[in-house]
Amino acid sequence: MKSAGWRALLLSLCAIVALTAAVDFSLEFVGPNSTSLVGQWGDTVGASSQPFHLIVLSIDPGHGADLAGVRPGDLIDIRQNPALERFWLFGQPPTGQPVTIVTRRGAVESRHTILPLTATQFRVLLLTPAWFGFIWIALFAAIIAWRRSDNAQMRTLCLVLVAFGVWGVTNQHYLSSTHLWFLIIAAAINALGSLTIGFWAACAGTFAPPPSRIRRTAQLLCYALVAISAVMGLLKVAGIVTLQLDPIALSSTVASLPFILACLTGAACTVFAITAAQGAERQRAVWSLVPCVVLIAVGFGAEGVQGVVRSYNVAWGVYWVAAATNIITPMLLTYVAITRRLLDIGFVLNRAAVFAIVSTILIAAFVVVEWVANEWLSGSHAGSAIVGMVVALLLGFSIRYVHKYADRFVDHVLFHKRHESEAELRRFAHEAGFITDRQTLLERALSTVKSSTGAQASFLVLDDVGAGVDENDPALVALRAWHKPIDLDRFPNSSLHGQFAFPMVARGELLGALVCGNKADSEVYAPDESEALQMLASGVGSALGLFSRDGSTSNGSLTGAIEELRAIARDLRGLR
Repeated sequence: MKSAGWRALLLSLCAIVALTAAVDFSLEFVGPNSTSLVGQWGDTVGASSQPFHLIVLSIDPGHGADLAGVRPGDLIDIRQNPALERFWLFGQPPTGQPVTIVTRRGAVESRHTILPLTATQFRVLLLTPAWFGFIWIALFAAIIAWRRSDNAQMRTLCLVLVAFGVWGVTNQHYLSSTHLWFLIIAAAINALGSLTIGFWAACAGTFAPPPSRIRRTAQLLCYALVAISAVMGLLKVAGIVTLQLDPIALSSTVASLPFILACLTGAACTVFAITAAQGAERQRAVWSLVPCVVLIAVGFGAEGVQGVVRSYNVAWGVYWVAAATNIITPMLLTYVAITRRLLDIGFVLNRAAVFAIVSTILIAAFVVVEWVANEWLSGSHAGSAIVGMVVALLLGFSIRYVHKYADRFVDHVLFHKRHESEAELRRFAHEAGFITDRQTLLERALSTVKSSTGAQASFLVLDDVGAGVDENDPALVALRAWHKPIDLDRFPNSSLHGQFAFPMVARGELLGALVCGNKADSEVYAPDESEALQMLASGVGSALGLFSRDGSTSNGSLTGAIEELRAIARDLRGLR
């Protein structure tokens, strides 16, 4: 598939993840009185040793299951419920939808009607970062897809994030429905979440090529285990629908062994990749793969322990840890990508985008303040109106003030290194005209380019004796004709080797070129960075033009003196 095809596919998947996360988030707040449409059983369940029976692990006092008389240790026979309710038993039912279950406590069989209640506002608030985290993950993956879809390493990293996001937003604990087809599709997609591990191993395999035999073996083993895990997940969905298979057995710890082993082999692939990589590539491997370790370990681990822990509060606490990880990890990835220039997204996340984000956060904060105040003054219409006017005035007066400090924050925290590097290039472009020695000029220019960009660079000066480049070289012809930077990949037959060539022009004449190679971190050149490099090349070209003019003046004077001496010699011979 070509780069454009990959870009379209990946961006579409990122959009699906972001929109589904937004739907999950809305389900928690669009119910009556801002309550959740996703109800809570008020218990946690796990796989029992009895076929087709779930075991109640914990109870939330005062909520649905507790009020219905369900107790820890009870066995729930899922065969007594229709397929739709069986999906609810493995996840969550809609709020206020009564469900009758059949339990067995010892030799006693009982029927309980549970009325699912909404989660408390405090619990939902602590869980909210999970959905914002999935949206952020989707946006970060979209930036990778947009800018680096032509790079296999970046594509697989994008697929890791997208696959994890798809698994997260289809979690049965985050959504519910009265439509069986919807729950079947969501559960089937969620069962394919193990593909995240396969993409993780594939991403690790792109570092330090070619991979050794042990790395290839670990990668293939991971793929096989992922395939087995995905098939077992789909069989579980089929078992819930048809009861031809026992979905409880497919949810047990033994059935989870292929997935656990896949995670371990994926971790081994990561360790092998980081160990094999050297220098800047090792740094890139660490920043690309380790966050995946955190997301996968916390996300899948939090889901796995739900069927083991016997404390309702601990079960919720694990989800809160996963929610915090979901938002912190993409924030860290974004910060590192900008400050360490792992991606050329500086021009994407420009001031306008930052202002839009800050404005959205600011408006949301004022909306929350107004809602809280109105709830507090719910009995007073006059008080609510006054609160609305005060909030509007504060929003109007503060937005410019906040943007000023947001601007400073962006410059000093996110783009500080970029500004310093560009300023150094532009500063030397101005200073080049004041250097009086040709060799010093070229040496200092080369040192400035290397320190600012981290790339290997060289200067081609056409009047040098050892230049060794044909004047009809296709890259030189393009530089001479257009006086603009060129991508050397478009000139495979050129003698200039590198990534970009920047023309050095003086008085309309091409004197040479600044040739920049690939960066040490394999990152591409940002547009503003290329502009600064062209300014430096133009400054050096102007200085070289001055040297050439001075040299030609001196040569002319010397030639005139020689001709004058020859004339004097002829006169002396005539006198003799």
